[in-house]
Amino acid sequence: FFFQAEDGIRDIGVTGVQTCALPIFFYAINWVLEEFENVIIFEDDILFNTQTIDFFLEQLSKIEDKTACCSGFSPQNFLQLISPIIKKNYTFKSIYFPAWGWCISKEIWLKFLEFYNNNYLNPSENYKVSNFQTLSNYSYKIWHGRYQKSREEISRTWDIPFQEFLMLNSFEVLRPIFTLTTNIGFLSDLSTNTKGNKPWWVPKAPILNRKYNSIKPLNNRFVRMIINFVDRISIAGDHPIFVSFIKFLKILTKDKKLNKN
Repeated sequence: FFFQAEDGIRDIGVTGVQTCALPIFFYAINWVLEEFENVIIFEDDILFNTQTIDFFLEQLSKIEDKTACCSGFSPQNFLQLISPIIKKNYTFKSIYFPAWGWCISKEIWLKFLEFYNNNYLNPSENYKVSNFQTLSNYSYKIWHGRYQKSREEISRTWDIPFQEFLMLNSFEVLRPIFTLTTNIGFLSDLSTNTKGNKPWWVPKAPILNRKYNSIKPLNNRFVRMIINFVDRISIAGDHPIFVSFIKFLKILTKDKKLNKN
């Protein structure tokens, strides 16, 4: 079963992470999973096609062990540079969760609800025995700060708690190299809550020119390194160079406003 969820709120303080209105979203997924074992979710301004649906249906049967869910989005533009190397679309596992078109099983969703209802406001989990170990000290501080901010605004977002749930339990997200979804809600009056300019890493349309019968796992270590770097300077927003650049832009914008006044 799949449904189209209400789009969420973009929080400029949480760089590159989509945040969504929580109460309606929770109720909707819970309602669907009362009748079905899996659910595919698209927000109202997510562009996708039948190939995207086929991808989710195929990958749902492959999700196992520490793979918690599947997302159809990956940051593009920079990744086009590896097109000559990777001529087909492949899947890879990531610790980062893009919420722009994704699917999950009832089993994992119920585990998340248990974490959210019982542990989220007063987490007792040991961060040292989870995916937080894979983060640098710099990235750790950024993500820990995001999670603390989310607890202060508990009714506002669901995907930040979900990302923490994934990291604390060492879960991974299955994603395609070349994106099968994109967000078209930026600067659009038709979008519910997505605001502001489209980030440079968000493509205008899904990458659909790589035909495939079945998406296979990626085994190229060099491409994995590139993808991890692109993730960190886009959807994750936790690379020190990227964060410094964002801070510089904010200072520059602030100075321009002061000069105008």
